[in-house]
Amino acid sequence: MASTSKTDDCTADVSDTPGPGDWIQVDVQASLDAGELLGMLNDPDVTGAWQEEDCIHLYWPAARCGPDTWQGLRLALTRLDHPEPAGAITINRLADCDWNAQWSRLVEPIRVGLVVIRPSWKAVTLN
Repeated sequence: MASTSKTDDCTADVSDTPGPGDWIQVDVQASLDAGELLGMLNDPDVTGAWQEEDCIHLYWPAARCGPDTWQGLRLALTRLDHPEPAGAITINRLADCDWNAQWSRLVEPIRVGLVVIRPSWKAVTLN
C-alpha cells in the first residue's frame, strides 16, 4: 500500500507522530460499491466512507488503525474479486481539525432559475 500526504488545513505529514484525534483516510481505486466493501470489511472502527466515481474513501481513527486493519481490507478486496494493483490503495493521515468550519468555507450559494439557495452564513447580492 502506498503512503501519501495532502497539504490542506486538515492534513498532517505522514512522518509526524500521530496525534490523539488524527484520522487515517484510505482511498481504494476500484469499480466496487462502497456499501459492499464496508459490508465485507465488517470493521466497527470504520467511521465513514464515501464513493467518488471509481474511488472509495474510508476513514479510521488513527489510534485504532494498524496491521489488522490492512489485512482486513486486503481480505475484503480479495473476497470481492478485486486485484490490488500497485497504487490502487493510498493512505493519508489527516490531522484533527474543525471539520464543520472546513466544510462551511467550501459551501457556496447556487442559483436555480430565479431561486437562490444559500447557506445562512453567506450573504448574496440579488440582481
